[in-house]
This record gives sequence, C-alpha cells and structure tokens, in this order.
Amino acid sequence: MCRIAPESKNTSRIDWCMDVDLRGTGTLIRHKLRFDIPLPTSTASDHRNPDKAQLLADILIMREQGMSYREIGAALGIHWTRVGQILKIIL
Repeated sequence: MCRIAPESKNTSRIDWCMDVDLRGTGTLIRHKLRFDIPLPTSTASDHRNPDKAQLLADILIMREQGMSYREIGAALGIHWTRVGQILKIIL
C-alpha cells in the first residue's frame, strides 16, 4: 500500500509507492483468502450418475413400478423435474 511520504529532501513520493502495482494487476483479495468454492451442480450430478444410460434404465424401471416423478427423484438424488425431462427425451 502506498504511504504518504514524509517531507524530506532525500525521498520522493514514488520511492514510497514502489510496492504498488500501478498497472492495475496483482493479487486480488479473493486470491488471498482461502475459502471453498462449491462444486457446480452439473459436476456433482455427473459424479452421482456417471452412466446416463443406467440412470435412464433405472427411471424407466421405477416408473413401471408406479413411482411418481418426485419419488424417483428422491430415490436417485435428482430433482423431480429432471426426471420428467429425461423421460420426455425418450417418450
């Protein structure tokens, strides 16, 4: 950070500001703080259900058993609207 230079004949204001990057680049505060960045929901979903063909087969089996979209979604860990989207693709 730039400090106000003392009134002296030997130093200039520039000498006191040498640690400041005047080009506007440098380490931002968000780079200095250590905090967890949450995993995107699409990536989390891919980790839970890596085999989409198997997911579709499971949904079809559960639907044949008479389960609702909400029950299927709760059992598979996906939102019930996603169940409807997957079924809409093939039907």
